[in-house]
Amino acid sequence: MSNKIGLILGEEDNKFIIIREIESDEFEGIYEAHHIKDKQMKVEVKFERINASSSLLYREKKIYDTLDGVIGIPSIHWYGQEKDCNVLVMDSLGLSLESLLSWCSGKFSVKTVFMIADQLIQRIECIHRRNIIHRDIHPENIVIGNKPNDNQLFIVNFGLAQEYQKKISHDQYHIYKHIAYSDNVRPTGPVRFSSINTHLKIEHSRRDDLETLGYVLLYLSRGSLPWDNIKAVSNEQKIEKIKEIKMGTSNSTLCEGFPHLLEYLNYAKNLKFDETPDYFYIRSLLRIRFLKLNYKYDWIFDWM
Repeated sequence: MSNKIGLILGEEDNKFIIIREIESDEFEGIYEAHHIKDKQMKVEVKFERINASSSLLYREKKIYDTLDGVIGIPSIHWYGQEKDCNVLVMDSLGLSLESLLSWCSGKFSVKTVFMIADQLIQRIECIHRRNIIHRDIHPENIVIGNKPNDNQLFIVNFGLAQEYQKKISHDQYHIYKHIAYSDNVRPTGPVRFSSINTHLKIEHSRRDDLETLGYVLLYLSRGSLPWDNIKAVSNEQKIEKIKEIKMGTSNSTLCEGFPHLLEYLNYAKNLKFDETPDYFYIRSLLRIRFLKLNYKYDWIFDWM
């Protein structure tokens, strides 16, 4: 994409100037900007070419609108068009958990993983309560706030998110209907953290966000997953091998050395397609073990 440093976006008293490129390619880009009147107000700006086959950015904007006010979800400051691009201006946040791993010898302590789990279960519950499933939870999509809020976790990048139930009544009772079960759906999200049902092309639902989180927590604890570094002739063969290893590895083997995650993963993987997860229960599972290990929820993570 063309250089956008110095470009001014927004309208009236809500304008931003781009000061730095974060990353870009032929079709999209991410930049850092600040408010014209308040330079201390830093934001992130996403660009997407209008001629993209489908606008993930507009889809993401609509999801953020639905999640407005949810703790741990960035706020949107402006959405519009600039020449041949759709543009989304949102909160600027800190490093991802993937980036922070390298600061912490490639894995986090048990205490830090417990505290990460506690916050993320809350975030996922709030997202689900707004009738949204993320479908793309992985360490690069979990970021910390900027100082002094670097002990608060945010879930970002909702371009693949969707509603898991839709309103079928517009009266005061707000009746909702869960999406239909299907076993012929194109998988979404990174294969490393995909649920087994996603591998089997089963429609994504709330249970899959929670199973995916389980694999994320194991990865943050172990530093790797058993299906990492698979070699294959093609990407399709690699995906198939990952599925075989994932399906052939028992939860007890997967969680060996991390018994605090075994009950969580067992619960997540046994949920029915349209079942409402008991978020309080799974948070309590981890909280009880956390306190038995004499840890305290001081929110001082390894990277701090």
